[in-house]
Amino acid sequence: MVRSSADEKTRQQLLGESWWTTEFLSMMRPGKDTTQLVKGRRLAERGQVIVKGLYPSGVETVVLEAVGGSHRAALWIEDLGDDWEVVYRIFAANQDQYTKLLSGYYSKELDEMLKEAGIHIIPASLEDLDYRCDCESDHHTCSHIVATYMALGNQVNADPMLLFLLRGKTRDEIAAGVLQYTNPQPVAGAEDVRVIPAEEDETTDLTGYYDPGPELESMQIRDVQPSQDVTVCFSRLGPSPYKLGRTDLAEIIRSMYPKAARYVYELKDEDE
Repeated sequence: MVRSSADEKTRQQLLGESWWTTEFLSMMRPGKDTTQLVKGRRLAERGQVIVKGLYPSGVETVVLEAVGGSHRAALWIEDLGDDWEVVYRIFAANQDQYTKLLSGYYSKELDEMLKEAGIHIIPASLEDLDYRCDCESDHHTCSHIVATYMALGNQVNADPMLLFLLRGKTRDEIAAGVLQYTNPQPVAGAEDVRVIPAEEDETTDLTGYYDPGPELESMQIRDVQPSQDVTVCFSRLGPSPYKLGRTDLAEIIRSMYPKAARYVYELKDEDE
């Protein structure tokens, strides 16, 4: 479920709104305050959007109305089609930028490279989207579609790879596509190098190969200490899309990790 406005404020303090999220949500920002845009943003900010499925090129949600009832909405962004091969080549030729993307940072440099090749990953307007909602609103874009798009913005902020999922490919599919363009370059003349196998020394005595040597006596095994921060991964992942009551599920799991680490360490001491 999309976070409440209070949760969103906390998330922004932890992660900060990225440039790609700002651009992704720009079409839904103040300044374009039609009634449906205002209502849709309010639904998202109040945590009334439940993401039911996030797929290549699309998302399905249930949007809860403030006065009761709900509506099912779906949204699609056009698949890149044959342009994916261009994306793979750009990623393969810019491994440092691709690695940053996989780690959660989408650089403007990489986005500019894609734009120069005629590929726009981030939708520029509502015309780039296809969508449907069962509310049968007379408006071209109903508040439930707006809320769904805002919900995507929260998730895209934490993981920019979702921008590419919404364009049609999973992380694994992209990795496989990039791999076909990252074969190591052959070394000139390498095919002429002849490998001569080493002759086995039949005089070597291997009978004591596994016997402990004098080095073992001076070996020191240091006491293993638990990590100072076993919850760092949660700062990376950001808040969970689920809650138990009003508490974010990630916060509940985060609090368990230090306790589990201490428990295992105490068991180790008992065994010794």
